[in-house]
Amino acid sequence: MAKKLIYIIAIIVYANINYLYSQNSYLPLSNSSNFYYEDVIYNEIDNFHTSIKPYFAREITFKSRIDSLLITKNNSYIFNSHLISENFNFNINPIINSISSIGFLDYSLFSVGAALNTDVGKKISLNFNYFVNAASFNQDNIRRIDSSSIVPHFGKYFQKSDNLYLFNSFSGYVSYSPAEYINFQAGKDKNFFGDGYRSLLLSDNSNTMPFVKASVNIWKVKYIVLYQIMKDINSDYDNYNLESKYATSHYLSWNLNKFINLNLFETVIWRGKDSLGFRGYDINYLNPIIFFRPVEFSLGSPDNIIMGGGGKIKIAKKHHLYGQFILDEFKLSEVKAKSGWWGNKYGLQCGIKSFDLFKIKGLYLQAEYNYVRPFTYSHGNSLENHGHYLQANAHPLGANFEELLFIAKYRKNRSVFLFKAIFARHGTDKDSLNVGQNIYRSYDDNRNEYSNYILQGNLQELLFTELKYSYLLNPKWNLHFEVGVMFKRRVMEYDDSYYDECCPIPNPIIRNGINIFAGLRTNLFNYDIDY
Repeated sequence: MAKKLIYIIAIIVYANINYLYSQNSYLPLSNSSNFYYEDVIYNEIDNFHTSIKPYFAREITFKSRIDSLLITKNNSYIFNSHLISENFNFNINPIINSISSIGFLDYSLFSVGAALNTDVGKKISLNFNYFVNAASFNQDNIRRIDSSSIVPHFGKYFQKSDNLYLFNSFSGYVSYSPAEYINFQAGKDKNFFGDGYRSLLLSDNSNTMPFVKASVNIWKVKYIVLYQIMKDINSDYDNYNLESKYATSHYLSWNLNKFINLNLFETVIWRGKDSLGFRGYDINYLNPIIFFRPVEFSLGSPDNIIMGGGGKIKIAKKHHLYGQFILDEFKLSEVKAKSGWWGNKYGLQCGIKSFDLFKIKGLYLQAEYNYVRPFTYSHGNSLENHGHYLQANAHPLGANFEELLFIAKYRKNRSVFLFKAIFARHGTDKDSLNVGQNIYRSYDDNRNEYSNYILQGNLQELLFTELKYSYLLNPKWNLHFEVGVMFKRRVMEYDDSYYDECCPIPNPIIRNGINIFAGLRTNLFNYDIDY
């Protein structure tokens, strides 16, 4: 382990650090990194499909202008270094995270690694990222990690010492563009569909996964076919062994004009092994044409089909309304009857993004509301649910929740000030009754047929606020210094999972925490260490 860390650090010291990605590469799936580009993407580039992430580098036609805004007059190594000419187009980038927190919910994260980005000719690009993490967590996360050996947003840890967990992370891909409007990508990484902070369709909440993706961008339409291989627990057994599951997704984005975008989404998820034996990747689902439901019916299949979509409307010069809907199952007669039938499974998102608000250059505001009914995303078995590595593939709360969030950012050159507030409510299982929040519990397991409603079960309320300052130390490294404070308040009704025989917990449970944090971060991915 020590030799491996020394080797990685040596690479970082002598590597060429290059933030500019080759033309067939994808930009990092990072809210912090995207913030430098979003104003241009949303307001200056015609016919850009903002809901498909990560962004394809060569589709951002103003990218060179944006990068020039971040380059300072100081050409020192620390601020704008290039040890190897950019024209050589072979770059090894460091991955460094060193974040420490002091407070009620102490945590720390230290990561070290490297990223390779290069071109092979004019049509092929390669990108590979590997880093080793050492992290400590609060008690809620420790309980979860120790029971499953899975670190939130990542995979399994390989070593634990006291409250320090060691785990690896690898992502990478090969990108091939045989023509100007076509791209093929294969690798192990994350994808995200939506304009929001959250996605109800497919997000980057869970671990990276192997995938093959085909993208076609013609006229005002961009079409994605995504084939994924996932690993997950089998809810039929009381263990945390991981088995294979598979998914095929289609996403269609259509820019009707400069102001309106509409999109459609569907995915089918199935287990790799059923009662008849090994099934593998079902060739029936290699079909690249959207709308799987007729195929599933023809197969008489129990596979999980989820459909959805959304859109975006530009309502003023730099203000955008956006939204999503997810439809897992729906029966209109039951909705009209107001029976609370468990099978009416759907979710909604609505939000707004504003750039240069009040004509203040660099001021950005976002407000978003998310709502998902009980039992959405779940299925008869966890190997058919919308999850991966015991984590939801869409919203981190699973189902049976509502959430309101507000984000304000202000950028001045390389400095960014951020304020974020999230208020969420969700209902968890009560007295062994399945209330539909845990997508890893079979929807056939001890549920009520009728009288189901949003937030049923043990109600939990979460308030999370964060005030942060970050400074982009080097755009070639994508390395930021950040410092801030966050406050978290959780209010829970009595929950067996939080019961301690020695010290009974009062009802309700109220937990408050304030943390002060500071450190360095390479913003190549999104990571909320708690929620």
